[in-house]
Amino acid sequence: MYKTTTNISVLILLSFFFNQTYSQCNIETITYDNGSYNGCVNYEGEKHGEGTLSLNLETQSQIQKGTFKNDNFLKGILIVDFYSGDKKTVTYEDYQSDLIKNELYEWENGDKVQTIYESGLKVKEISTYGPGESQGLIIEKYFEGNETYTIRNTDNNRYPEDIVGNNEYSDVRLIERNNQYRINIGFPTNDGDVMNVPIQFDSGATSFFIGNR
Repeated sequence: MYKTTTNISVLILLSFFFNQTYSQCNIETITYDNGSYNGCVNYEGEKHGEGTLSLNLETQSQIQKGTFKNDNFLKGILIVDFYSGDKKTVTYEDYQSDLIKNELYEWENGDKVQTIYESGLKVKEISTYGPGESQGLIIEKYFEGNETYTIRNTDNNRYPEDIVGNNEYSDVRLIERNNQYRINIGFPTNDGDVMNVPIQFDSGATSFFIGNR
């Protein structure tokens, strides 16, 4: 009876030691014909845990940075540099199930498209344009069920109901300094704040009228 108990205890201790030894991250560098891996590996030498895999393929180079399990990329960031000059950056919640959280595609000419997903569904797409006829243009698309809403930064989104003041005119206090007069204009920014800019009028102006129309 004593001997059986001792054998069981030894097996439990060995099993505990074995699991503890290989549950920790053993960092190694693995070299392949077309790339390399640096990060955690399991006891079989497979990519397992946090790490970075770099590959050089026929038309592109890839970087998989995140969590690996049994030699497979599980989740994290995939960066693809195409030899044509384009670039794609994808954040995966689950690479094996193709569950994407965020995707950014950058063309060689400076144009960009960012796509945002929630629970695998596309909810927003932002297109920005680089040098050329459309430089500075931003197009945002929102996806709600079967409906798609598009907003461009070139659209006039002013609503008459936003005007505060009398229907005929509004009396606005000017900022006076050294016989120069300015009016404070607040511009909403992308992060939700307001940037205040004092716009200067002619040095001889003492008032300024903006009608409702």
